[in-house]
Amino acid sequence: PDNSVKAPVPWSSYAPRTVKLPDGTLRLSNRFTEVSGFQPLFGGGMTPTTTTTEIVTAAAEEGYIVEWAGGGQVTEKIFRQRLHELCENLPEGSGVLFNALYLDPYLWQLHKPLLLAMRAEGYPILGVTITGGIPPLEEATAMLTEFHRAGICLNSLKVGGDGDIKRALAIAEALPEQTIIIQVEGGKAGGHHSATPLESILKRHYGKLRNHPNVLLAAGGGVATKEQVAALLYGTWSEGPAPRPVDAVF
Repeated sequence: PDNSVKAPVPWSSYAPRTVKLPDGTLRLSNRFTEVSGFQPLFGGGMTPTTTTTEIVTAAAEEGYIVEWAGGGQVTEKIFRQRLHELCENLPEGSGVLFNALYLDPYLWQLHKPLLLAMRAEGYPILGVTITGGIPPLEEATAMLTEFHRAGICLNSLKVGGDGDIKRALAIAEALPEQTIIIQVEGGKAGGHHSATPLESILKRHYGKLRNHPNVLLAAGGGVATKEQVAALLYGTWSEGPAPRPVDAVF
């Protein structure tokens, strides 16, 4: 037999485990925590809520990540001032996830070179979440490769429907050496990126998403309670005998 062929990973193995840290603190551990170093629950970026730094730094002080929203960083001066303020107040070991709007050509062209420049200057930019559309394959792979080489490695594609997921998976297939977070968003949070219920999208595409070992699956959109978070992380949201856990909730 060909021993190089690996058996499919059972979906139940994606569920988090509870681990105890040396100081006695209990934490969850799964693929997301192993890759990112953060708990599998984060706040999505939103203008104007996380345009300024208060919520981002408050979350970081408790050990969580909230994305810094790019929608309000409308000039290089504002971008630099706020990033400096943000990093001055972040606890040691934390960093910045930047939420970038592909749908806004002006902001997109402003932010990409700034992110690379500020990372080169030593600012702890950990990753970029691409929202408001999925770039074409060639553009996306070139950009993510550039980010990765610069040390910006915790990158996400936010998707809200069938076409978005197909394009995002094609990008992940083209970059097998990178970990790509695919943030699946349902429409119950106001339909910012989707008009479809979250569970409906997950049911249709869960298997395809899990067939890509370099994809981390995050889910959000209308998630407001700890019970919803637990159901997504442990996979009990899904009907049927096989749980379908996600790697992170936003």
